[in-house]
Amino acid sequence: MTGVYISDHPLNQYKDVIDRLATVNTTQLGSKSQSEEDGNMDEISEIQDGKELVIIGLIVGHRNLVTKKGQMMAFVQLEDLYGDVEVIVFPKTFENCAELLAQDNIIVLSGRADVAESGQAKIIAEHIVGIDEADRIIELVKSGRSNGRQSGGQRTSRAQDDSANASPNSQATSHEGVKTNSSASALTDAVKLRIPQSGEGISEAANLDEKEVLSEISRIMARYPGDNQVLVYLRNGKIMSSQQALVRPSLEFAEEMAELLGHANVKIKHIANS
Repeated sequence: MTGVYISDHPLNQYKDVIDRLATVNTTQLGSKSQSEEDGNMDEISEIQDGKELVIIGLIVGHRNLVTKKGQMMAFVQLEDLYGDVEVIVFPKTFENCAELLAQDNIIVLSGRADVAESGQAKIIAEHIVGIDEADRIIELVKSGRSNGRQSGGQRTSRAQDDSANASPNSQATSHEGVKTNSSASALTDAVKLRIPQSGEGISEAANLDEKEVLSEISRIMARYPGDNQVLVYLRNGKIMSSQQALVRPSLEFAEEMAELLGHANVKIKHIANS
């Protein structure tokens, strides 16, 4: 629940910074939409899934937890002048900003929108700085994009060569337990994975050719056997489905896939308990 301030809201003194740097607010991430059928108010995001964003807000709640790898991560409730939104801070980001994740701290955050099928949005944090060094967020965002392009570009020609030498059906064959189904329809509880294009973003997959990415996906899947199907969205638009290799989408599974593919490219409807 958003806090109520008898005096001026703490963010008002930074309104000029917010107007200058923030690209979204919580209204856009979860605007109210009137349902004609039942009259209920549902939160529907106006922001496209995976969209890059910058938001400035006050931390009104946070919960730290330790992964099975012994790494720290956090779930943060961030409030701006319009409402609040949940922010997920995975270990790599947490390492660089742990001291900032405290109650009532005002932070500047860059990341990507994670919009569920229901239309509700969360934010996957990539960079977090304190309000006193707000302008540094732009440098971090630009640096991240540049690094992703440069490191990815080293293997772009190799990926193109592999693609050129492959037969038309080579990407539609079985690959270590992941099988192609170009007309597959996603099951309700299926894990959805998207392989980013070469040089897209700063994930490990952006620097690998597609066959290498599929091998890594299969290795991760093998460590988390379970009951959920996996749908893999390939670079050419086709969908591969795991018909025999089912997984248990725990938090650790999500972290490993996010490290490989990028947080915005991993969609899990229900995280399994560790």
